[in-house]
Amino acid sequence: MLPYIADVNSYLEAQANYQPQFLSESQFVPEEHVQMVHLLIERFRHYLTNREVDVLRNLLLNYQDRSMVALEVGTTPKMVSRYRQSIQRR
Repeated sequence: MLPYIADVNSYLEAQANYQPQFLSESQFVPEEHVQMVHLLIERFRHYLTNREVDVLRNLLLNYQDRSMVALEVGTTPKMVSRYRQSIQRR
């Protein structure tokens, strides 16, 4: 069993009014807006490349500009703009 599953189970048992929550890198995400963004990213993930998913996550969840996303993903700001345009077309 994965180590964070025990944490998730203990958290769910401690919450009397259990509401399903998405996990981001094994961290609990209580904000509903962030949960909705995660849900949308997961829905579109099948249509995107791994790099596009990374760009989308950084743009939507971290509210970073294209130069910061480029540093995070390991590409140039111009390529981040191209990835963003590609995502918007899909």
